[in-house]
Amino acid sequence: MADPFAVIGLGSMGKRRVRDLKALNAGRVIGVDAREDRRAETAERFGVETLADFDAAMKLKPRAVIVSVPPHLHYRFCKGTIDAGAAYFVECLTTLTLDEIDDLIAREKAAPGHAFPSCTALLNENVQHSAQALARAGRVYSIHASVSTWLPNQHPWEKQLGDHYEFHRAQGGGLAEPAYLLSWLSLVLQQRPVRVTAHAAHVSELPPGFNDLFDMIIEWDGGTIMNLHYALCEKHDWSVGIFTRFSCENGNIVCTHTSSRFYDWSRQQWEEHQQTPGWKYEDIYLAEMKHFLDGLYGRARYANTLEVERRVLATLLAAEESSRTGRRIDIQ
Repeated sequence: MADPFAVIGLGSMGKRRVRDLKALNAGRVIGVDAREDRRAETAERFGVETLADFDAAMKLKPRAVIVSVPPHLHYRFCKGTIDAGAAYFVECLTTLTLDEIDDLIAREKAAPGHAFPSCTALLNENVQHSAQALARAGRVYSIHASVSTWLPNQHPWEKQLGDHYEFHRAQGGGLAEPAYLLSWLSLVLQQRPVRVTAHAAHVSELPPGFNDLFDMIIEWDGGTIMNLHYALCEKHDWSVGIFTRFSCENGNIVCTHTSSRFYDWSRQQWEEHQQTPGWKYEDIYLAEMKHFLDGLYGRARYANTLEVERRVLATLLAAEESSRTGRRIDIQ
């Protein structure tokens, strides 16, 4: 009999997770959301059963829970899932306190194989090409990263402008994309952020309640210096623009969410990543769910850990402290 999987939260990410679990024939998929309209849409589009209540879903004893609610609810549902004896996959952990993520780490150490923090960006084939180039590039001197968007472009289907969690710092707003970036960089560089200097502000006509501009200088324990610019107030025609440049001992690497290339200094020429024919950005999410299932069932080592995500969270909290105090902050 196929294992059941519960997807908690049926917004844009939750519906992706339902779609991909179905495509992978993972087992019985149950969608959970308090909103009736989201339950109805999910049932109609994907042919899955839906419930309004997390506790009711847990009575079905799912093998794992996909936690796709807004970030300020992540700890509650991760903890509830562990208490029920199930594993969990969770999106970015940007609103936990350090005590809360330490609690999740302690629980995972006590019962390994239950925690699967998202590693979406790492499954992008352009990121994978850049990771392979970094293995040839030698010492990484510096990283320049720019992540920009006009926030209303991200979720144009929301009923009201402020319905998306990114509009609210208390729900994780203004931190998600830097978290994704720092997560895959930590995994690829095999370095840890150790100090940060930052400035954050709300500068646009968007509703207040979050920082729509965040600039950080991050020092890594391997000696790499990173300049990270994050803007939710840049008006252009794409959803999110991501640009990362690595200045290295043996050349330069330029990675975006849709391309990657390596300038090989010894050969004095660029090597361009050749995109897989037919590849589309949504393929990343399918690959991530497959990787999650492989990790869950012991077919492969899962790429990300709560310890990496703790360092990412500590870096972002330290950056906010630096902005408030004007000081360079050691990351705890």
